[in-house]
Amino acid sequence: MKKGQDKKAPANDWFCKTVVFKLTALASEVGKTSVQMGNGKIVVKGHDSFRANLALTSAGNSTRDINSVAPLPQILGWNNLVSLDTPSRDLYSATPDTLEISNLENDADLRNNPLQIELDAQLKAGEFILPLTFDGEDFLPVGTTRELADGKVEISIHEIPEVKSEGRSILRALKMCFFKIALGQEQNKLCWIEYVDGQPKYHDTGVKEKVASAKNILLVIHGIIGNTTEMAAAMGRAISSKTVDLVLAYDYENLNTSIEANSGKLKIALEAVGIKPDKKGKLNKKFSILAHSMGGLVSRHFIEQLGGRAVVSKLILAGTPSGGSNLSKLTKYRDTAMFLLPLAVNVGLAIPAIATIMGILKGSKSLTASLEQMDYDHPGHFLKNLERSSDPKIPYYVLAGHLDLFLETDNEAKRLVNKIFKNVANVFFDEPNDIAVGVDSIKHVPLKRKPAPVFFDVKCHHLNYFSLKESVDKIVDLLAVH
Repeated sequence: MKKGQDKKAPANDWFCKTVVFKLTALASEVGKTSVQMGNGKIVVKGHDSFRANLALTSAGNSTRDINSVAPLPQILGWNNLVSLDTPSRDLYSATPDTLEISNLENDADLRNNPLQIELDAQLKAGEFILPLTFDGEDFLPVGTTRELADGKVEISIHEIPEVKSEGRSILRALKMCFFKIALGQEQNKLCWIEYVDGQPKYHDTGVKEKVASAKNILLVIHGIIGNTTEMAAAMGRAISSKTVDLVLAYDYENLNTSIEANSGKLKIALEAVGIKPDKKGKLNKKFSILAHSMGGLVSRHFIEQLGGRAVVSKLILAGTPSGGSNLSKLTKYRDTAMFLLPLAVNVGLAIPAIATIMGILKGSKSLTASLEQMDYDHPGHFLKNLERSSDPKIPYYVLAGHLDLFLETDNEAKRLVNKIFKNVANVFFDEPNDIAVGVDSIKHVPLKRKPAPVFFDVKCHHLNYFSLKESVDKIVDLLAVH
């Protein structure tokens, strides 16, 4: 180095870089003999021709991408995720909860000879297993399930869903999680709704006092799928716009209780909080009902058969099967439920709604009491007797969802529906419908009443009457009509 020349810092001849390796233990292969995994908790049955590699991994808690099914437990709840092995004693090792099936061969043979997986899920009465995967775009149910003895369940896989990578190429592999879903034991309960930061908060005490001080009351009643949560949230608009000054919600046991019985319990609950005729046979308040699906039949029976016409100012029906529903037809309800299930998962419906659909798929006997009554030709003649009721002489506003019109406005939903169509028989889409109920059935309300029922066609399906702006706007507008 010459005198006066700056001394150069020594060049770095090394560097550090973090490299993450994902080690997946290969358990075995699908062959002609059965394979036990997870200490026997899961058994993959042998197959004559289908071949694939098998491994157990963890869903993790990362992103919604092709290498992860992590969003599934985040959406449906970690406590509902079934472990596929005994818990690890290693604090740094997650207990496996995902079955990976890769390097597929002859998977076309599964259509006629499905791959069968037996899972020791320790199911109790009213519980179901929902196998789910993420195909790069949507969350999809995988296969069909059948309950076995001792709390075990058998999953039959007839098709491996096509999985799209970020580059939109097709991968032939399957990662699936198993969720334990339980039918809710909903108790009949009438609550008043407080809105905190726009979200509904339920109160089952002080209802009578709230009713006494209110002048314009709205009651929301759910159908056979789910509860009133989404309806109550949507009707926050009616409160903020001062269209009504109190929202009540009636949640009820809707699976193994008849519609007439629930109607009677509704009457008792309303009378207990002061919603009953005065000495002049009237109610000195404005009292409207917004009802979804089967909840509309409960409301109509209350109004038309139990004297509710004396207190109800108006009834708004959304997707109510006044002329019957596909869900009541033993030959059709499975296909309807098969369509509703992936739709419910992807639109983020709550566990109770998904559990009800699972129950329909299983043909649960606990569902038949109310489902069968929605058959127009049922021997009990519930719908026909309702049709013969005397004129209640109050306004009925009827919202009829059109799936086809909705799909014209939502390309993402159209893509999902087209995907579902590949796996579901198109046996109930021979007429305009909202998926669960045909438009003609929704509008099957006697026309010769005064005032005559008013019908509105809405661009929605059975599961989003209360999440789409168009239908919510229409409901709030109808509540404002004097």
